[in-house]
Amino acid sequence: MYHLFIDTCVWIDLAVTQDSLIPKLLRLIESGKVKIVVPELVKREWDRNLGKIISQITKKVVDLRRSSITYLSFIEKSEHEDFRAYLTSVNPQIMGKNLAENRIQKIESILDSESSLRIPTSTLSKDIAVDYALQKKAPFHMRNSMADALIFFTVVEWVNNNNPDKSIFVTHNTKDFSDERDSPSDDSFLERLAPDLQQHVNENKFKFASIFAKVINEIEQSLVTDEELRISESVVKRIREQDDYLQLLISTDGIRDILKQQESIKELMSSSGMEKYLKQQDEMKELMSSILMTKMH
Repeated sequence: MYHLFIDTCVWIDLAVTQDSLIPKLLRLIESGKVKIVVPELVKREWDRNLGKIISQITKKVVDLRRSSITYLSFIEKSEHEDFRAYLTSVNPQIMGKNLAENRIQKIESILDSESSLRIPTSTLSKDIAVDYALQKKAPFHMRNSMADALIFFTVVEWVNNNNPDKSIFVTHNTKDFSDERDSPSDDSFLERLAPDLQQHVNENKFKFASIFAKVINEIEQSLVTDEELRISESVVKRIREQDDYLQLLISTDGIRDILKQQESIKELMSSSGMEKYLKQQDEMKELMSSILMTKMH
């Protein structure tokens, strides 16, 4: 049996972007192949983000309806009467809210299930997390990651104490935890932990992954479709790109670029800068007028 520890960010993305994987996870749970272990902090973060989840799903429905209406302008009117009538009869806000609540209910049926294990945050986990924060060790390289650290060390402590046959910690916050692979062609479902964190785990008992569709396929082959795998990979890729940008911003060069842009804007908004800009505009107008007059004659 696999024991899965699913980070809050993964549950949120399952609700918003990868909802087709929820019934497949339920199938693995009901077949006895998977047991979900829920750190109490994950459930607390999930509850705190319910409003955000509803807003994101509702926005997706509203945007999709808007796109559908735009699409209608490219086809014959006789062919879209019924579709247009349906679109105008639907309130996308209500539809989005209902859809979000349905997905939330499915996930909470897993989080709150009697078959799932709920584990508290121990004093030991808190002490290690605080120590790592003070030493700026992973996962504290880019931001205040106390919640991430508490979840990770809670999971590791449980695994070390209970020795499950197979355990996988799944998170999309790869920059916080990962010692990224050198080869982007590596198709393994696993990531490498940062050295600061690796010393706490037994590699034979504890695995670390980011692409949830690959985790499901590891447990039961061919359970997810190619499209579901593509979406799962794109979610992680998007988050990594956002983290790369954040890392650039907090680097010396990134800060220098931002300050340079601010100086350029400040110069433009100054009297001399604005005068220079307006003078360039006048010169351009004169040049265009001259060209136009030449062509007319």
